[in-house]
Amino acid sequence: MLRTRLLTVAVVFPLFLWALFGLPTSYWSALILAFMVIAAHEWARLFDVPQIGAILFALMMAVVALVLCIGGEYLIPSQGVTQLLCIVAAVFWIVAVPYILKNRVRITAVPVALLFGLVALIPLWAALVKLQSFGPLYVFFAMGIIWLADTAAYFSGRAFGKRKLAADISPGKTLEGAYGAVTIAVLYAAIFVSLGQYYGAMSLSGLPMTMAGFVLIVILSIEGDLFESWLKRQRGKKDSGSLFPGHGGILDRIDSLTSTMPVVALSLMCCKSIWGIL
Repeated sequence: MLRTRLLTVAVVFPLFLWALFGLPTSYWSALILAFMVIAAHEWARLFDVPQIGAILFALMMAVVALVLCIGGEYLIPSQGVTQLLCIVAAVFWIVAVPYILKNRVRITAVPVALLFGLVALIPLWAALVKLQSFGPLYVFFAMGIIWLADTAAYFSGRAFGKRKLAADISPGKTLEGAYGAVTIAVLYAAIFVSLGQYYGAMSLSGLPMTMAGFVLIVILSIEGDLFESWLKRQRGKKDSGSLFPGHGGILDRIDSLTSTMPVVALSLMCCKSIWGIL
């Protein structure tokens, strides 16, 4: 299994970097939207929607995304639309999802489940498009926080994990693993700000806010992971799909991104609007 996972990463990661750094924003938008359509199909099938219904839901999501591009550039939603989508996503992940997880609310109504799917996937697409338009490095560094935190959580959990984070949702996650993820986020923020100061782009006075932002991203990434795990556990499923050998489906790979990227994009848009940064 580990060999299969590593082989998949070896193939997919270079392709991801090529797309991120090599494609114009409109082409990047089309590519991300294509993956979101597949993810929407996986989401519907997760709730046992019949195949034809899942296909129609995925196509509906694509149509909604295209409609949202009206008034913007080709396949790129406008700044106002993107901000609104990211605000909706932020409220969903910061208010609604913690309530669902804390109270173990079961999502049984299919229309509600599909609505949650739209709220999770469409803002993620818009956020990734906006971040790439700011510069590919914004996407890379934001995802880097999540990748490093996930790796730190895995190894610190294996080495020190004793107390379960949410045993009935994801038995493998521990509090010690979460602490490891937060620790690496703080270190990542310190290095990030130090490099920014070295190149004259940032001041050390911004370190506390940067650390707080990075820690928030890690907390939201854990929440996104737990939310998808909760949905799969309700449906008695291990993976959302099998597109990536050893990794499951697209939803299994983007669960942490759905809860973090809209918040990151919203924060950067606010920085640009208020302080003229970027």
